[in-house]
Amino acid sequence: MPSKRTVIDNRKVLTTEYLPNSMPSRDAEQKEIARALEPLMEEGYPRNLLIHGPPGTGKTAITEYVIEDLKQYEDIEKFYVNCFDEETKKDVLYDLLEDPY
Repeated sequence: MPSKRTVIDNRKVLTTEYLPNSMPSRDAEQKEIARALEPLMEEGYPRNLLIHGPPGTGKTAITEYVIEDLKQYEDIEKFYVNCFDEETKKDVLYDLLEDPY
C-alpha cells in the first residue's frame, strides 16, 4: 500500500523546538542579534533588542540560531517566555523562576 502523501514531510519543522541547520537570507538579522549579544563575550550585559514581525516568519528561530552559535564560545544560559501566555511583568518573572526554558 502506498504511503500517505502530505504537504509537509517532517512535522517537527512546525514546532517551536525545531531549529534549522542554516538560516538562508537572514544574514542581516543574524548580525544584528549577534551585535546586541556581543557584550556577553566580555561578561557585560547584552543590549536591548526588539524583534518583531508576523507569526511564523522565523523570529524565534533566528534568535535561537544565533544563541546556539554563541554557545560554542561561551557558557551561557537562555530562557524563553511566550508573552502571549505570560502577559504581565509578574507573569514573566514567575515563568522564569518556575520553569526555565
